[in-house]
Amino acid sequence: MADRHETITGDSLKELVDRFYTSVRQDNMLAPVFAAAIGTTDEEWQPHLELITAFWVAVMLGTGGYTGNPLQAHRKLPPFNALLFGRWLALFANTAHETHSIAPATLLIRKSVSMADAMSRDLYGASLNAPAMPVIPPAKRHYRSTPVFDTAGIPDALRRAHKTAAGVFARIVVEKGRLLYTIGHEQTHILTPEHPGVIEPDSPHFVTPLDDVKFTVEFYKEAG
Repeated sequence: MADRHETITGDSLKELVDRFYTSVRQDNMLAPVFAAAIGTTDEEWQPHLELITAFWVAVMLGTGGYTGNPLQAHRKLPPFNALLFGRWLALFANTAHETHSIAPATLLIRKSVSMADAMSRDLYGASLNAPAMPVIPPAKRHYRSTPVFDTAGIPDALRRAHKTAAGVFARIVVEKGRLLYTIGHEQTHILTPEHPGVIEPDSPHFVTPLDDVKFTVEFYKEAG
């Protein structure tokens, strides 16, 4: 893989958009929604890719010639499952990290969450929804916790995809702020003090601070 972009530029955004929508077109749940609205051929997709690249350039850099209305465009789509917003976000967050270093990827992910939430509210009258959180089995016992991490002190290892040790569950406990919890390429959850996250063994995941956040991670395994 080429070196990740250290700053957000027009070229880095074009790479992000191209990679992201390649993933979307290959996703068995998102592809049908986009195919119905755009088509399936590269020729049909090219104008959309150019439009979305112009949109991201306008949003992140304040330049470019984008004059569209994303909310109005999405109101014309056939109805789709609101949970797909989370899948879209998961793919986007992974692509942001594939193409950019942590600092610019964080800015891009934060903006994507803001946009997805606005669209969810506009189309469905509710904030972003997510599947049910996994549950830690009763046989698992807490055996250690991390120190409290704040926004500036989150280890890079937690902000890129990683897994717990074999057989180990974990709970992400947020004390302050909001944390985006991305599971694989399929799910995202916005964690808050009222909504902790559960990590299952062998499940790639990473976190992204959405604002000023403090959290710890608790680890659970079989007693003995």
